[in-house]
Amino acid sequence: MATELQRQALSHKKKQERVQSLEYGAASIFLGAKEAAAIDVSAVHEAAVQSLRDLSQYDSRFGLFESSLLHASSIGLQRELKTKDVC
Repeated sequence: MATELQRQALSHKKKQERVQSLEYGAASIFLGAKEAAAIDVSAVHEAAVQSLRDLSQYDSRFGLFESSLLHASSIGLQRELKTKDVC
């Protein structure tokens, strides 16, 4: 039976492995890991915001997402590290 300290250490190790994998980029259905790592997150965010604004011209309901899903604070958010409490 593992002690509480061993469980905590294992949990911390797993989180560190996830953080390291994020630093090197994670493969997506469109890009390989190296290509994904080379893309600037703020450039993707700006493109998404501009696209959302374009869509909002046709349907105002899209505008709601600019202040929530695509808020500027979402640039630094690492969803892979979110806990259930944050969701």
